[in-house]
Amino acid sequence: MAGDPDSKKKTVAEEIPNVLPLLPVRDLVVFPYMIAPLRVSRPISLDAVNAALASEERLCFIVAQRESSDEDPKPGALYRTGTVGVIMRMRKLSDGGLKILVQGLCRARIQRFVSDSPCYRVRMERTEDRVLKGSPSVELMLTLPERSVRPVIRLGEPPSFRSDEVRLWMLAGTLSRSMPVPGRGVVPMPALIVIGLWIVLQFVNGIGAIAQTSETGGVAYMAHVGGFLAGLVLTFLFGGRRTEVTA
Repeated sequence: MAGDPDSKKKTVAEEIPNVLPLLPVRDLVVFPYMIAPLRVSRPISLDAVNAALASEERLCFIVAQRESSDEDPKPGALYRTGTVGVIMRMRKLSDGGLKILVQGLCRARIQRFVSDSPCYRVRMERTEDRVLKGSPSVELMLTLPERSVRPVIRLGEPPSFRSDEVRLWMLAGTLSRSMPVPGRGVVPMPALIVIGLWIVLQFVNGIGAIAQTSETGGVAYMAHVGGFLAGLVLTFLFGGRRTEVTA
């Protein structure tokens, strides 16, 4: 059947080549379905990215290296398990490096190194994540959040809370749908819009709680906004410079 998930999964597996260029990454582990920006500057990494971009699939095998200070990692300095990733975007930098955006697709393990020039190319095999069934620890992790939320649900919420929240998030959805989609389903939205909607939501919910419950009903919502603004100020005062993940 066309809608069979097993057949669709098999098709995706067949589209991934067995041999891919290897992209070593420092201080980061890329997982399946994870999107991560990478700054590429080393020759071995630049060659791997160029080899991936030269193919139609734009795929590479992303693995973490054991020592982040190693500028020219050898096969023994790389972990054997990594993630097959697709290069979604690429931008050239003024210093000759590249800035890329990668998304993990599936886990895989190195079988052997095929070549080492101009970049490492490896033959790999896909590995499936094991699902632990019947384990008491797994059952506890699944049921504990539900047990914690049930008492909160029984307390109920003011009617205006739900309606105001729905209106604001419907507005956010309308704004996101009106923006252009640059391919692969990625919808860019400025952080200020999301933060502004969140602050408005807290104020509306706080005012609604005060009007319908008691004079202190909206303290929690105002505390959210106050804590956010305090964190924003402290970040500008004491926050360090953000470090980029390099490959």
